[in-house]
Amino acid sequence: MRSKTFGLGLALLLSLSMLTSLAACGGAGDEAAEGGAGQDAQWAELEQMKQTLDAKRAELAAAREQLAAAEGEEAEQLRVRVDQLAAETQTMADDFNARLVGFINENPPVVGEPPTERQQAAIRMKSDEDIVYAREYIADGGDYARAIDIYNAALAADPGNPDIEAALAEAEGQRYMSEDRFSQLKAGMSAQQVRELLGTPYHRNVREYEDNAVGWFYPTDANRSAAAVYFRKRGDDLEVYKFDYRAVVNEGPREVGATNGQQG
Repeated sequence: MRSKTFGLGLALLLSLSMLTSLAACGGAGDEAAEGGAGQDAQWAELEQMKQTLDAKRAELAAAREQLAAAEGEEAEQLRVRVDQLAAETQTMADDFNARLVGFINENPPVVGEPPTERQQAAIRMKSDEDIVYAREYIADGGDYARAIDIYNAALAADPGNPDIEAALAEAEGQRYMSEDRFSQLKAGMSAQQVRELLGTPYHRNVREYEDNAVGWFYPTDANRSAAAVYFRKRGDDLEVYKFDYRAVVNEGPREVGATNGQQG
């Protein structure tokens, strides 16, 4: 998993940089607009890094799909492979994003003029990376709040980007669990089946009980209401034995559920 602050930090850095460059007068923007061999080489390297990173991400996604269907010794071998690919992808992505933000900050738009074709391409490339980061926060940890922050910061740097707007709308629409979606649960489902149906719960919304049970809580509104899925431990896996869409309804802070409407 990526650094929990890296994606948002880069989005905010880019946003502040863009605002600063627009408030400045002339200078670096004029030089950047002229391009040059050095800038051409940097951009070519970034494009190549992006292609390599996308290929690595595709390889990781394929390995994860294989792992989900594997069992026994094959699963153990694939798990090691997935962990290795995930680490390689993270390192590659962190390096690429740091260089991309540096390139954008060193080549800001000229004050009063629209970005050049390359400047716009670099900004859109960064927006694509922000979308990847935000979706990982949701997929890996159910953190819709952080994902939405990343989308909003990205839009500040790249206003009107339809891909960011669509991803933001999707995150806002799925942040709170709907009763229709929740109603598709069935007793006996595994933890993986629940993740595929409802998504990964935010880590603070998971609770283990003394009677060998585990509860996953999903926010249903912004008023601290939450739906709950209860599992029994079955060896190394979990199995659904009960679920309640109105497990927590408009209540104040409590040990479980208090953060459900505030996080994720």
